[in-house]
Amino acid sequence: FHFRHKIGQRGELLCDLLGQLPGRYEIPESYADFTALGWVYSGDDTKEIQPESFSEGESFEKDGNQITVDIANPDTTAKPVAECLIGGIHIDTSTAEGQNIYVGLPNGVTLQQSLMEDVESIYGAPKDRYEADTSVQFTYEYGLYQTITLGFDNKTGILYSLDMQNFTTTADAEACTITPK
Repeated sequence: FHFRHKIGQRGELLCDLLGQLPGRYEIPESYADFTALGWVYSGDDTKEIQPESFSEGESFEKDGNQITVDIANPDTTAKPVAECLIGGIHIDTSTAEGQNIYVGLPNGVTLQQSLMEDVESIYGAPKDRYEADTSVQFTYEYGLYQTITLGFDNKTGILYSLDMQNFTTTADAEACTITPK
């Protein structure tokens, strides 16, 4: 699978998803297209999302794998979840539901394998670096409402989480895409 995300002057960031996530995804992706790929929403898809807003941390499950997503409503009227967009995907391999998801990023960086210092050496300093007791987060921004955050275990330094958001919906915006390998 490939995530495609426009990075301005630096070109595209490509990520290979390895594991149990077959299909083609584009972020933002319509709820209908996302669920047509077999993802099951754990919430109520008739719940309304307010105009020009989003709901974070919504759970979806497929074949024993669980991810959380951000459901966005870019329109000027309230809409049910089923008529909104998937604007973000969050993968956390420290959970049982995320253990079987591996993500291969460009230049040999791999979720659940690569070390923090190697990632920073390869991709450069992040726009934001946040250190907590158990983790370090690198955030890279590539445009308005377009971010990728990489999470590292503070003890081992291993990359364990990926958060990708793209709330840009204009016709000239580059979408984040996952396509089969």
